[in-house]
Amino acid sequence: MKKKLIALTLGSIIATGGIIGGTFAYFNDIESSTANTFSAGTLTMESFRNDIPIEGPMFYTEDSLNGAMGTGLWQPGDSHTRGIYIENTGSLDAKLSKLYAVPEDAVGSDGYNNALAFADQANVIISYYEWAGGNVDSTAWATLLKLSDDYFKNHYNSTANRVRAWWDGKTLDELKQVDMDALAVLREDTLNHVFVAKNALGQDVLFTVKEVYTGELKDLVTPGHDVPASLKKVVKPNQTMLMGYTVQMQNLTPEVNNPLQGKEVRFSFAHEFVQN
Repeated sequence: MKKKLIALTLGSIIATGGIIGGTFAYFNDIESSTANTFSAGTLTMESFRNDIPIEGPMFYTEDSLNGAMGTGLWQPGDSHTRGIYIENTGSLDAKLSKLYAVPEDAVGSDGYNNALAFADQANVIISYYEWAGGNVDSTAWATLLKLSDDYFKNHYNSTANRVRAWWDGKTLDELKQVDMDALAVLREDTLNHVFVAKNALGQDVLFTVKEVYTGELKDLVTPGHDVPASLKKVVKPNQTMLMGYTVQMQNLTPEVNNPLQGKEVRFSFAHEFVQN
């Protein structure tokens, strides 16, 4: 299998909704219906990535003036973690309700079919981070995603390497289950882990992780993921939450992985919020 396999571009869109007295308003980051207003206030969300500059997709291949966190070309087993800030710019409390992924190419096109093929070979962990102590500042937040990226890479590889000796002769479903088992172990470790970042003064700042989704990318495309009640994060007006997306390409058989060589796929990740 060739090392340089696939270019992956994933952006992020925001979908927000609010319900009062049976009236429904829907907003997203591309367009909004200004006719939908509420006597109790409005629900509007804005997003920006944790990169410089802060506009553009979370995942992109090459470093450039549009961003300095390129992933390079992907190969089986690769994982990358990137983040997006979501700010409540309205006047109502917003509650995270649903997550989903949308292939950006037209349905039925080669690009769309390539995206679905990649989604069938990719895992996603979606988390949000909560401050747990210390003097937090922008430097600490900027460091946090790098810590998460390294943590996932190291712990996933360690777990997966323990079972790779058993891969010969396994069916495709069994290989996929190996990946999911490794993710389950990693998820348990992550939920018990406290990330320690440094602020601009070199002081420790503590963060914990809440994992909202762990599974295959294809299940975010259809049917999407309804966030469990215990994880429906509430973002108050003028507050911002940081969400981390870890995308991991499954290391399957050459016959399965190789058809994706040289392909480029594009997804938008969507986050649906409702009035709290």
